[in-house]
Amino acid sequence: MKHILIISFMLISGIALSQDCKYSINEVDKFTKKEIKETKRALLHGGLTNSLIFTLGNVDNDIRFIRFEIGIHDVWSVYKGDKAVILFENGETIEIESLDNVISEAYSDALSDSQTGSVSYFLTSEKMRKLEANKVEGVRIYMTSTTIDFEIKKKYSGNISERIKCIK
Repeated sequence: MKHILIISFMLISGIALSQDCKYSINEVDKFTKKEIKETKRALLHGGLTNSLIFTLGNVDNDIRFIRFEIGIHDVWSVYKGDKAVILFENGETIEIESLDNVISEAYSDALSDSQTGSVSYFLTSEKMRKLEANKVEGVRIYMTSTTIDFEIKKKYSGNISERIKCIK
């Protein structure tokens, strides 16, 4: 009976601790044979004039990144090496570097017109640990001609830390 209780506890604990990961990509590339994982999109900031959506990715347990989908009213660009800063609720920050050059594209729907684009930033193991351990309060994106700050509402502040386990 004692063994049944121990086994039951281990099974229940495993279920409770398991990560519910949802991926937009989870495959082995047929050309490079590298494993590629990318989480589904999740909201960090949404408003009438700007938005910030993110995905997390991992290529062959070697390159880990966060991709921000940025939507603002003005034309913008980010160049390889440009910075973004993530502010945590405890006041700490991490700085990350863009992996590519991006120029926004016009997007229009029935509600608004905006300039959108996706920028990927490299994540070191240390930065991943900080993202996993902390809730996000804000994100600042340094662009070619300006910076933009996104304030993250409490209900979205844990979105990155909840999903970071999916690409470890």
